[in-house]
Amino acid sequence: MIPPLHRVNVLTGTKSAMAIDSAQEYADLIHRAKRPLFVLGPLLSEWSLDGKLVIEYALEIAKAA
Repeated sequence: MIPPLHRVNVLTGTKSAMAIDSAQEYADLIHRAKRPLFVLGPLLSEWSLDGKLVIEYALEIAKAA
C-alpha cells in the first residue's frame, strides 16, 4: 500500500459532498453564510437564458446576498 502524500486528522472522520436539488436549500445556505463566495467561470459571459446573460443573473444573486 502506498502511503498518502499528506496527513489528515483521522479522529474527525471524513466529509463527503451532498447533492442539493432544491433552489431553496441553496438560498438557505447562502443566507446563513457569513462571507459567501461565488466561483464563476468564463462561460457565464457567453451563455444566455431568456435573452439575458447568465453573468447578469449571478450578479443579481450576489447583490441580493
